[in-house]
Amino acid sequence: MNVLLIEPDNCRHDFISQIVPHSAVSIIHADSSHACIEISRQEEIDLIILDCRSSDTDWIGVVNEIRLTRMKRIPVLCLSAPHEEVDLRARMGGVIDDYILTPCSGLQFINSMNFWLGRKAESDFQKKIQVGNFSINLSEERVFLNGNEVHMPRKEYELLAFLFQNVGRIVSRQLMSMAVWGRPISDSSRTLDTHIYRLRKERGISSKNGLRLRSVYIHGYRLDEIGLNNSHS
Repeated sequence: MNVLLIEPDNCRHDFISQIVPHSAVSIIHADSSHACIEISRQEEIDLIILDCRSSDTDWIGVVNEIRLTRMKRIPVLCLSAPHEEVDLRARMGGVIDDYILTPCSGLQFINSMNFWLGRKAESDFQKKIQVGNFSINLSEERVFLNGNEVHMPRKEYELLAFLFQNVGRIVSRQLMSMAVWGRPISDSSRTLDTHIYRLRKERGISSKNGLRLRSVYIHGYRLDEIGLNNSHS
């Protein structure tokens, strides 16, 4: 399935490509109205995500031309800051199907994307993930440790879900911040570190449960699944 991301720069494309866990979903970037129309002529498009910051572009005409080219009503999501939503709804009329208010967490973004792709039932993202003694049901947003449900604040859950989808990979502090809080993190902020500490000390993300969450100097963090007889946390 192809998602056409229309934005003037590449900042969101790189982020979205890393947080989207579907091997069957491709994110195609277009930096102009001309580029997105050309892409739509060459590729099957299942969803359009549109950044409407360029107010001098006739986005209604662009969307209608893409739909005419593909001969179907492709759903369109508009990225919008809260203070822009009312104006955009007035300008775009019935052309836009939904709005994603930014900044938003990676989990919120993927849930919106999944809904409009119609993949809620069969999506890999919705399946259960088993890591060490933990299992997480991403469709129900529930975490279990040795079969017992673990309750935690929303942001801790989103951070844990993101780490569980990236086991064995080094993930940067900035990517983690974007995925959970929807914005870059400052060098002086300890918010991420505090949440990491709680996952280790209060939620059982440690070697006794078959996991090691470690800091990788300069790069970020890495969660690994290890043998349960490993005594190092």
